[in-house]
Amino acid sequence: MNTRQDILYTGNELNKIFNSRDKFNIDLMDLKQNNKFTEFENRKEDLTNILSLVMNKKNTHILIIGRTQDGKTYIMLKTIHNIINTSLIPITNIFIITGLSSKDWVEQMKDRSPAILHTNIFHRQDLKTKFVEKFKEIGKNIIINIDEAHIASSFKNTIAHVFKELQLDDKQYLYENNILIIEYTATPNGNIIDLNNTKKDNYGFYKLNKLPEYTGIEDLLNQNRVKECKDLYIDELKDVLYNYYKANKIDKKDYEDKIKLFNDIESIIKELAKEYLSNKKIYEDDFIEFVILYNYELNHKEIYLIKIYYKHLINVFDNIFEIKDIVNAYGEPSYVLIRTKTSYKQSISKQLIKQIFKEDETNFIYYDGNSYITLDILKIKPIKTTIIFIKEKLRCSITLYKQYISVLYDRSNCWKSNDDTSIQGLASGRSSGYDDNGKYIVFGDINCFNKYIELYEANFGDNSIIWSSTTTTTIDKITQSRGTYNNDECIKTGKRTDNKKNCKNILTKECKSYQEAQEFVDTISKNKHKIAMRDKDKNGYYVSIGLSKKPLTIETAKDNSIKRLKRNSQTTRLKKPDKETTYPYIVQPCYRDLNDINSLVWLVTYKDNL
Repeated sequence: MNTRQDILYTGNELNKIFNSRDKFNIDLMDLKQNNKFTEFENRKEDLTNILSLVMNKKNTHILIIGRTQDGKTYIMLKTIHNIINTSLIPITNIFIITGLSSKDWVEQMKDRSPAILHTNIFHRQDLKTKFVEKFKEIGKNIIINIDEAHIASSFKNTIAHVFKELQLDDKQYLYENNILIIEYTATPNGNIIDLNNTKKDNYGFYKLNKLPEYTGIEDLLNQNRVKECKDLYIDELKDVLYNYYKANKIDKKDYEDKIKLFNDIESIIKELAKEYLSNKKIYEDDFIEFVILYNYELNHKEIYLIKIYYKHLINVFDNIFEIKDIVNAYGEPSYVLIRTKTSYKQSISKQLIKQIFKEDETNFIYYDGNSYITLDILKIKPIKTTIIFIKEKLRCSITLYKQYISVLYDRSNCWKSNDDTSIQGLASGRSSGYDDNGKYIVFGDINCFNKYIELYEANFGDNSIIWSSTTTTTIDKITQSRGTYNNDECIKTGKRTDNKKNCKNILTKECKSYQEAQEFVDTISKNKHKIAMRDKDKNGYYVSIGLSKKPLTIETAKDNSIKRLKRNSQTTRLKKPDKETTYPYIVQPCYRDLNDINSLVWLVTYKDNL
C-alpha cells in the first residue's frame, strides 16, 4: 500500500462533518471581523500549492518552511479551511500540537483560531495524556499540524515517544488510516535532513514565498539596522580572582581571608570607571597599578587581573552607551528589550545599565516566568524610555507589537549557542514580520543570520553550511541529523542513527611543546580555546588528570585518550570563565621514557571530522 486510504462515513456522520465545517467557517469569519485573522490575498499561490501536497495521497508528511513571523499560523488555518472544504476530514480530527511547553503559545494559538478547534490544541505538557487519549478515540482520517516543529524534535523527546505509542512511525499504518503530519517551522534543523534521507517517497516540501510587505533579518541587514550583540555583563571581581585561585590550587582559606579586600578593590575600580561615564576618561595600567599597590599588598597576577577587570568594565559601559545612543536617536520615549543572562547575572547587568540609563529618566521592568506584566504593555505608548529585561522568554512563536520599540538586544554568548536559537530570538525572530516601524535596531549574531539566509535560499538542502542545533551535528564538515521524530529507525530503536560510516578514524598528533599543541588544536577546531596547563609532581613531571596524578607514558596516554573518544566522553580541560567544558579532542602531556623528563610529548588525540 503506497497511498493514504479514503475513510467512508455514514449519512449521520456526514451531517456532523458538514455541521462542524460550517461552524469552523463561521468562527473564522468572526475572527476576521474582530481583526484577529487577516487575509493575505497574495498567499493564494502558496495555499494552492500546499493543498496540492495535502491531496497527494502518497504523502504522509509535509514540511512547510516560512521565515520567522511570516504568517505560518495564517497558512496553517487557511490550509485547514481548504482541507475541510474540499475533503471529508472532520474538523474534530484535525490537531494543532507543539513541542513547546508554553501556556503563552496555547493562549496565542487559541486566540487566533476558530473556537471549534480549541479542544484540539495541545502543547508539550498535554501530548502524552490529552492528545494521546483523543487520538486513540478517533483513530483514522486525522491530520496533525506541528507548530514550531523544530522544538523538542529529537527522537528522545516527548513527540517521538508519542509517535511511537500511536504508531505514527509506521508508514503503512499512516497509509491504512489516512493520517497526515504537517510540520511548520522557520528552522527545520535535523527534521528536514531526516525527511530527505528517510522519507523521500512519502513527504512533500514547500517554502513560503516572501511577501513585499514583510521585513526579515535580510532586510534589516541591508538597511544597516543589525549590530553584533556584545557583553552587557561582567563577573564580580571576587569571582574572577576566585577562578584564578582555584585554577592555581591556592588555598581556599587564603581566598576567603581576602574577600573583603577584593570587594573594597572592586568598589575603587568602579569609582574610577565612573569617570568614564561622565567624561570618557580612561586610566592607564600604570595608574591602576599605583592606586591598588598604594593601598593593598597583592601579587603581580592579582594586579594583572584587576587591570583586565577595569578594561572589561569599560568595554561593557561602551556597549551600554551604544544602546543609549540609539535610544536617544529614536527621538521619543521607546521600549528597549534586552535578553539578559540568567540567575543573579541579570541583576548585575541591570545595575551596570542603570549607571548609564538614569532611574529618573527610565522605567525598568522584568519579563520572566514570575512577571506580572504581559506583552500587551508594548501596545501602550511609553511616557519615558522603558527597558524590559527578558529572561528565558520571547523565543519562537511569540509575536511582538513593535510600533514603540527602539532596540531589540539578544544575549551575547561567548560559548557558541545554537544557530536556531539565534534565529528565533529577539534580533531576528521577534523583530521580523509585517509591522516594521522602520526605526528599531537589533543586536544579534550576524554570522548566524548570514548562514540562515544562505540556507533558506538553498531550501535547507545545502548541508555544507554548518548549522548548530540540538538535532544537528557536524561530521566531515557536513551538517547531519542527530535523529528526530522524522527518523522512524531512531524512534523504533531509541538510538541515534549510526553515522560512523561518515566518520574518519581517531588520530593523534605528537607535539614537542605546549605552544605547538595549542597551534595544532587551533587548526583542527573552529573553537579557539586555550589548553589548560597540567599539574606537575614534586619531580617536575606533568601528571595525569584524575585521582592517580601520575606521569603517563605516550602509549598509556594514547590508549586512554582513544578509549575516551570512542565512548564519546569527548573531554579535554579547557579554560572557561564559569566552568570546564568539553570538546572532541584530548590534549595530554606524556613521556616517551618515564626516566627522562626531557622526553616530554604533548599528545593531541582527536576525531578527524572537526
